[in-house]
Amino acid sequence: MGSVVSPARAFVAKSPDNIVEQIGGDMDRRKANINYQLSKKYSDMKKRAKEKGLAICSKAEFMSFAMSDGTFKRLLQEWIKSDFDTKLTPSIDRMDNSKGYEVGNMQFITHSRNVIKGNSETPKVGHVPTRKRRVQIVKENQLYTFETCAAACDFLGVARTAVHMAIKNNRRIKGWQPSFV
Repeated sequence: MGSVVSPARAFVAKSPDNIVEQIGGDMDRRKANINYQLSKKYSDMKKRAKEKGLAICSKAEFMSFAMSDGTFKRLLQEWIKSDFDTKLTPSIDRMDNSKGYEVGNMQFITHSRNVIKGNSETPKVGHVPTRKRRVQIVKENQLYTFETCAAACDFLGVARTAVHMAIKNNRRIKGWQPSFV
């Protein structure tokens, strides 16, 4: 019998610009498609830039930068070989976080490295990371206070990001109005 190969490990580079798996479902093929990944990265960047009021390069400039850099292609191949390990997902890093998503201020690194970098940077004066902020939920005459968003989510039985998103969008969860304290 032949050896069994993980679908993520059985990929073939059909061209330098498009990595497609030989085996696997549509989602794996989409994940492994360089154009899909870059379009998704740009869409996510555009959303974050709008939320934070940052400048952003055009999609054409971003695609040109990404395709000529080579780092993204290497990171994408390593991510595919790892069976799509989240820690190895290619990520966009703004080298200077006071600047926007502009060519010259961006680099591709792994998701885990970007998280470590973000956690190690000195926060703005008075800024408390969301995950460390106290949360209060109110419903009619009931009031509860939690040390973290995660604790409030656990109490309400909802996904880990639900309370933060409800506060951000000024929405209720199961009749409760959450807020940061």
